[in-house]
Amino acid sequence: RRLTPRECERLQGFPDDFSLVDWPNARCPKDEEEMTAYLVASGWPKELAHKLAMTPDGHRYKALGNSMAVPVMRWLGIQIRKALS
Repeated sequence: RRLTPRECERLQGFPDDFSLVDWPNARCPKDEEEMTAYLVASGWPKELAHKLAMTPDGHRYKALGNSMAVPVMRWLGIQIRKALS
């Protein structure tokens, strides 16, 4: 199966739903009501949850694919600091 955006975020060291942003004028094929209910149950305010439910997963995958893994970048920074010391 394909990894979910949340699983991709966890693998790259980001917090859950890090890439879940409001995309203006985006059309989302997933069930808006079900996703809104899930987000409200997760603690999101209802208005924001509805906007976020409209976020297409494709945008989230693209954002995650264009990012750098946090643990790797942290390791690189430590190695550079050691080399310069």
